[in-house]
Amino acid sequence: MYIINDPKAQTYKKLLDIAFEYSDSFILVINKDLDTSKNLINVMNKLKNSLIEMKEESEWPSTKLWKDNTAYIYYYKTTSNAKEILENECNSLFGWLQPELPEDLCFFKDKKCWMATCSHEDIVDFYIEDVNLISKLTNVSGLDIKF
Repeated sequence: MYIINDPKAQTYKKLLDIAFEYSDSFILVINKDLDTSKNLINVMNKLKNSLIEMKEESEWPSTKLWKDNTAYIYYYKTTSNAKEILENECNSLFGWLQPELPEDLCFFKDKKCWMATCSHEDIVDFYIEDVNLISKLTNVSGLDIKF
């Protein structure tokens, strides 16, 4: 299951509502090979209270880097404060792009990724077995889902 459009505005916010209701954590990625802006640093500082940990890794749900390349993966709790920041700092799912923002917003439940985004490729894949969650997502107006 995947999305073929960029969820924007109210569609993006509804997707975040569902993601925060269902998930217990999410990640954002900073690619070491790309520039970072003051805005990106500001967003990361705002999210500090929800931070679980940061890892330097070569792989995350939507990406596998070549050779010895790594990125910084930030793991966060799905708090109401974090949700508000994600809603206010960006108005679309694929808008999470460096240098202005961290990339690849992905959501997890019980340490298992169920929504994997690759922002710069405009790709989001769902790994869902919960029929209630599938139903909620397919009923979001403006969310173009394919199976």
